[in-house]
Amino acid sequence: MGPPKNAPRGDASIRVEGDPFALEQRPLPLRAVRMRAALISPFALTARCHGTPSSVSAARRPNRDGVERINYNSVMVLNGETLRYHLINRLKRWAGMRDGDDWDWRRYNIHYRGELKGIEKEHTLNIRGSDFAFEDGELRKKNPAAPDLHPNHRLLYETILQLRPASVLELGCGGGDHLSNLSVLRPQLKLFGRDLLEDQLAFLKERHPSLSADLAQFDCTLPFPIDSPSVDVAYTQAVLMHIQVGNGHRVALANLFRSASKQVVLMEAWTRHDFMGDIRRLHELKIIPWKEIFFHYRESPELRKPHLMVVSSSRLEAYPALADYKALAP
Repeated sequence: MGPPKNAPRGDASIRVEGDPFALEQRPLPLRAVRMRAALISPFALTARCHGTPSSVSAARRPNRDGVERINYNSVMVLNGETLRYHLINRLKRWAGMRDGDDWDWRRYNIHYRGELKGIEKEHTLNIRGSDFAFEDGELRKKNPAAPDLHPNHRLLYETILQLRPASVLELGCGGGDHLSNLSVLRPQLKLFGRDLLEDQLAFLKERHPSLSADLAQFDCTLPFPIDSPSVDVAYTQAVLMHIQVGNGHRVALANLFRSASKQVVLMEAWTRHDFMGDIRRLHELKIIPWKEIFFHYRESPELRKPHLMVVSSSRLEAYPALADYKALAP
């Protein structure tokens, strides 16, 4: 992919046409245009599959913090909308127009749908019937023919079920697969889901029309209303790591702890924020209403290192204490 056909020899401009987010970048040297055009080819686009390495065999490149980069061309369908979304995001970053969260949330559903298509090629996203069961404190695959759960998801579900809550809240519930899977594994669970985007909630209802859950649209970077649900356990799966503007992720953390009376379970990319430090500071300021907080972690057998954080209002003897955040974010 080269520079625009009509670009002058010395300088050039990059312009994206036919899109409400079209932008014009200030003139760049022609060499820079060639380099950047090469980088935004479909073969260079990558998705992030946060946490433990998945079983995707093509183009796996794990980072030191447990984040794996997977080539989009290998694991998902690159339709026109998905490709345009990622091209625009990259161009905006280079032009200095993206000094905020990881995603343009107005168009995030485009990326999200594509990401699920990639993951479901290798993993079970929606648990069916008796393919998996929670037995003797472990989440086990019962049907050998079923694809494995993604290691992040398996560890998240197993941890929540071990805590034995009567009610759970997912912040950033997206397409609803986690809520649905928890309902299959423990039908008596009372489920709550909150998401920033109406189109994500519409997608959830499309994927799981029979899911019984209290769902609502809400921006988690604002304080929860006083009539928000109170639950035993609140959790996130790769949500807070993408909130990079101001104190947004700290407000979201405070919302989790105000909603949960027993535990908050976090599955995040640990180098994106100092989650442990932020939680301690919020507790010191009495923004977190718990009398005491205890930090624990769990390891996944696939990664064999601390991988998931459990913050509890009481000490959990079954889980090792998290004394040093560097165990999660070396």
